Amino acid sequence: MVIYLIRHGETVDNSEKKFCGYTDSLLSDTGKSQIKKLSDRLKGYSFDKIYSSPLQRALITAKEIQKDIILEDGFKEINFGDFEGKTLNEIKNSSVLEYEKFIYQDSNYRFPNGESIYDFSKRIQKTLENIITSSSEDDNIALVSHSGVIREIISYLISKDDSLKWSFQIDNCSITKITYKENFATINYLNLTEHLR
Repeated sequence: MVIYLIRHGETVDNSEKKFCGYTDSLLSDTGKSQIKKLSDRLKGYSFDKIYSSPLQRALITAKEIQKDIILEDGFKEINFGDFEGKTLNEIKNSSVLEYEKFIYQDSNYRFPNGESIYDFSKRIQKTLENIITSSSEDDNIALVSHSGVIREIISYLISKDDSLKWSFQIDNCSITKITYKENFATINYLNLTEHLR
């Protein structure tokens, strides 16, 4: 099985360095241009299935690649709760204590009125396992989602946990290709962005 992990185009919140998880942030002009370049790069690729987060930034990106999309709620970005739409400095200025808890987070950290990191990891892992078990070894699959989700997926495929998730840079409209065979993952390429130049 070959799995292509694709991040959505840049959003307005991305460009302003704001936390954007469950919020349906609009694509920026740069993001719209990135999606077109991504679509051109993937012309001629044949995907047996394309799964997409239902959030508009991912869904619009996915539909530019292929019209027949499978929506997957499990691939939504983490719910940042009260941090949604805020920059790191805004969080720090509004609550030093919460900022410090976040910075020195562990898997039990829960965003205020949002999702815990542990629950997020388990959600991604369960969703991915369901897709893997319902697919054949010869399938080419694309998953269009968010940076946090993609980092979780790579870490889980490589290490069977989320311990490596902060080790990967995932840029807007990047492509990561992973070959997954007999419960073993090989990264063919990571965070490919040459098509955006």
